[in-house]
Amino acid sequence: MRDEAPASRLTGVTGSRSDTSDRLTARLQRALGASEAVRITRSIPGADVLEGFVIASGAKWTLLASLADDFTIDGHIAIRTRQVERVQRHPQRDGATRLLTQRGHWPPPTLNPMSPLDDTRVLIHGLAAQSPTVSLFVETDDPDVCFIGVPVERTDRSAVLDEISPEATWEDTVSRWRYRDITRVDVGCRYEAAPVEAAGPPPTR
Repeated sequence: MRDEAPASRLTGVTGSRSDTSDRLTARLQRALGASEAVRITRSIPGADVLEGFVIASGAKWTLLASLADDFTIDGHIAIRTRQVERVQRHPQRDGATRLLTQRGHWPPPTLNPMSPLDDTRVLIHGLAAQSPTVSLFVETDDPDVCFIGVPVERTDRSAVLDEISPEATWEDTVSRWRYRDITRVDVGCRYEAAPVEAAGPPPTR
């Protein structure tokens, strides 16, 4: 579990409260594979405003290569497409593509194989195959908390997680999170590294 202060909110935004579904779909498709970083606001109160490059988008899930403040790629973030409220070009990150290219890190890494975006269960296990751990968010309950661990079972309704505690040790029992409640899945992000290193290998149950 990880506590995190909410990201800053968008300011100076004009227009309607939210874009229509068709317009949002078009914006996500334009951002897909483009060289411009975007900011994505979602409909969940208090949820982080996300910054990065759209690398895949489907009816159920959208996948971003996350852009860190130091203009580096910081893992991948999957969010529910239906909860996307705004997609905006990020003018303050205009130099990101050039800098990433100079560093030999452009285009952003994709996942191999790419996880399906229409099945939450398959998505989570596919992302877990790319990284030692995943982070699951249930932001409608608490947007500032995530749960870091390793998916250990494939059930029809819930993700079963060997979870790392706030003290960076493995919990004694597994946790269960209903697929329909999960709003975001992160893999390969830097904030996961310290608790994962401190906890050591996952337990054998």
